[in-house]
Parts: sequence; structure tokens; C-alpha cells
Amino acid sequence: MKPKNYMPLALDLSHALLRELADLRRENKKKLPIYAPMLKSQVTLEYDDNNKPVRINTIVISTQHDDFNTEKVMLKNQKKTLCTSSFLA
Repeated sequence: MKPKNYMPLALDLSHALLRELADLRRENKKKLPIYAPMLKSQVTLEYDDNNKPVRINTIVISTQHDDFNTEKVMLKNQKKTLCTSSFLA
């Protein structure tokens, strides 16, 4: 299964995540002041025996950020930001 733009699905999903995070960062500068423009993402898919994607196995997001209290606080902020995003709706 390939998206309409003929890109591999994992790459297309990764790009969509980056676009969504960039939009969130631009729209919510006061709410998300710790995020900087440098973003990277990777999506890993699991395929069946017929080479059809069956699920997303892993999503990795790396972002440049300002200092924060702890890694736990940063992870909580990331999950809150992504889980309320329209991308996952």
C-alpha cells in the first residue's frame, strides 16, 4: 500500500508528523516555547507475509529544545502535544 503521492508509507507518515509538529510549534509559540525548528522523525511499520502494512511498530521523534526540568516532563509534554493533535484523530 502506497499513498497517492507514491512515497513509501513509512516516509509519508514521518513527513506528516513533521508537518504537524511544525504547525503546532508555529501556532502555539507561547504554549510550546521549548520546541525549536530542528525536527526529525522515523516511522517503522510491520508488514504481513504479502508485504502489506498491518500496524505502526515504532514512532521516533527528535526535536531540538530548550532546557527543561526532567526527561519525564519533556516526555509528558510530547505525548500531550501529539495525542491532542489532529494528525492522530
